[in-house]
Amino acid sequence: MKKKVEINPGDEITLQLGYKYKDVIRLQTVFTGYVKKISATPVMDIECENKAYLLKNISLQDAISKEVSDKYTLKELLSVCMKESTIKDADIHLAPNFPEFAFRDH
Repeated sequence: MKKKVEINPGDEITLQLGYKYKDVIRLQTVFTGYVKKISATPVMDIECENKAYLLKNISLQDAISKEVSDKYTLKELLSVCMKESTIKDADIHLAPNFPEFAFRDH
């Protein structure tokens, strides 16, 4: 009997390719990311996205208060967002040479 698997947008997914020969199973992970969208047409289509999916789905209002957002530089704002519970364990980091960009200057 096959096990029923439920897949939902936002679920973490790992895609592995490989083979089984006798009792030896060789698998290599080729993608890790998140389910973005599922289409239920005659052929099931599961659209996935890398860790950027997490960044696209956080609310800045949850990360900072609206009245102080104009005082942040882009680097500071992204650093605050990286501490959000949805992405803090995702191992996403800003590049050390990420430029400072003040919103109030533009």
